Amino acid sequence: MAISTRIYFLATISLVVFMFLITLANGNKYGIETIFSK
Repeated sequence: MAISTRIYFLATISLVVFMFLITLANGNKYGIETIFSK
């Protein structure tokens, strides 16, 4: 149960971060390249 909860929690955090990066990319056309180049 604890393992499943942790996986679900990490998946939710990852989704939020992913959506944030997409929003950043919409504001800055080179946002994705900038993030991956670091």
